[in-house]
Amino acid sequence: GPAQLGTKMTEVRKFAGRIFETTSELVEFEANRKIVRKGDDNGPMSLTGILTFTPTGSGTHVDWVWELELAGLLSLMTPIMARQLRNDAEPHLDKLKQLLENGRFKPLD
Repeated sequence: GPAQLGTKMTEVRKFAGRIFETTSELVEFEANRKIVRKGDDNGPMSLTGILTFTPTGSGTHVDWVWELELAGLLSLMTPIMARQLRNDAEPHLDKLKQLLENGRFKPLD
């Protein structure tokens, strides 16, 4: 069904040559404006994703912010993981733009 507060999603991602599976929950949702999802079982890593959508004259500007907190020795990897997340985001945003421009996804009311 449609996304709503409390919706859980599981994501499988390859990072640094390893496969990771994470679950996150939709903790804030404003249709066509803002989506916030927070990881709920990511062990020593706490990850919150914030997407905001702002109308422009020719479309929509998307801001995608990740708040990453690492615990223990993993915290030494923060700069590396932040760079990797940034590099991973670009192709995802490009794909989202293609899908939206091709009419594959429609705005939620």
